Amino acid sequence: MTTLDCTQVRMKSSMGMGWLFPLCCHFLLFHFSFSHSFCHPHDNLALLHFKASLTINNTMYTDYYYYYYYHNYYYRYHYCDQVYPTIATWENGTDCCSWFGVTCHPISGHVTAIDLACGGPKGKINANSNLFTLSHMQSLNLAFNDFSNSQIPSPIGEFVNLTHLNLSFSNFEGEIPPQISHLSKLQSLDLSLPQCDEFQLKWTAGTWKTILQNATELRVLVLNNIDLSSTSLRSLNLSSSLITLSLRETGLKGKLTDDILCLSNLQHLYLSDNFDLHGQLPSLSCSSASLNVLQISSCEFQGPIPLSLSNLTSLTLLDLSFNYLNGSIPSSLLTLPRLNFVSLGYNLLSGQILNVFHQSNKFEELNLNGNKLSNLQHLIYLTN
Repeated sequence: MTTLDCTQVRMKSSMGMGWLFPLCCHFLLFHFSFSHSFCHPHDNLALLHFKASLTINNTMYTDYYYYYYYHNYYYRYHYCDQVYPTIATWENGTDCCSWFGVTCHPISGHVTAIDLACGGPKGKINANSNLFTLSHMQSLNLAFNDFSNSQIPSPIGEFVNLTHLNLSFSNFEGEIPPQISHLSKLQSLDLSLPQCDEFQLKWTAGTWKTILQNATELRVLVLNNIDLSSTSLRSLNLSSSLITLSLRETGLKGKLTDDILCLSNLQHLYLSDNFDLHGQLPSLSCSSASLNVLQISSCEFQGPIPLSLSNLTSLTLLDLSFNYLNGSIPSSLLTLPRLNFVSLGYNLLSGQILNVFHQSNKFEELNLNGNKLSNLQHLIYLTN
């Protein structure tokens, strides 16, 4: 199984992504929060049929993770300290609203959320699965499981009330069904794959365009290592409600435009490892933006670092490493009040760095390695 073979997912930052993988202890919250409600009989039976269609895998990757820093990269490890056998505890004759991983409406008893992250279910979810008869579903998390290289079933689009969908690291493959664009109420979507499972899942241009048009309330969109090679970055019609956008190693093409950097609510932007992103970094037309994290390393950007990047006064992390940027580093960029992680290494930057460090002493890491800076021969990497 390819998911189990991948033990490393390279990242340049550990910031801004904690929402993606809720800790398995949330199962306890699900268990106790609505234990007073009584499960609707239809939903109780549907869950039992869903359980019967799967087996339990006791050696799965979990959403438990840690980071370490090595040779200028952050690495994130995923592993199972243990499997939380949620569906193994689902028993006939008991109230499904008391089952681990299940949340019910407190009055109607209809199932509104299922969280099986690191729960160990294994097998294929067929299009006629009873799972898709749970019409009141608002949140579905199947992350870190093994669904046997199967396609995402097209009836996923029948969950019209769904606001949160996480199918990441779960061994799905093939084309993402166009029916997913029916999920117009989505607020978060994560279909990410491990780095070594590059392009197991693919968006068609039509499906990608339609979901961006329909899901106007989308706040978090994470599609790392999903095939977006048929999509141009310039053609993205992104919702102004987006807070986190992560499209690392997706095969995106084109040039980065300032309308993305200036999205009014965007705080975290991850576009690294897209080797068909090229051209110059855009000058910003907005006087300020909400970005906290800007990570666009290992692309093909060239030209100078725009002075207007200094308008990003909320930045805490900036990673432009492994591009072809040239010219000098704007001194105003290094004095941004909240900036504490900067990686500009392995570009073609030159000139001198003005003595601005006394104005900003909060750097945790400053990496200027692999450039042609003239007055920092003995200071190319700084860490606190």
